[in-house]
Amino acid sequence: MRTILFIGALVWGAVMQMGYGRLLADESLGDQTIGLVTIIFYAVALLSLIGAFLAGEAALLGYIISMVFVGAYRSSRPRRRS
Repeated sequence: MRTILFIGALVWGAVMQMGYGRLLADESLGDQTIGLVTIIFYAVALLSLIGAFLAGEAALLGYIISMVFVGAYRSSRPRRRS
């Protein structure tokens, strides 16, 4: 069960971080929309962190690892111009 929680939290954190990064990269969104998306992202991230804490150490570690490493990986890659 710990493995399933770890992998699930790992995937959830990665999907959240990548989706948030993709929204921020969209140039058609205005400042107000970006602000609202940021507030919603951090609220969901906090709720997910609390849920992972309640689910146990495996889920908590998986969630923290995915949020930290996916964020670092996505920010260090150069952006492609299409």
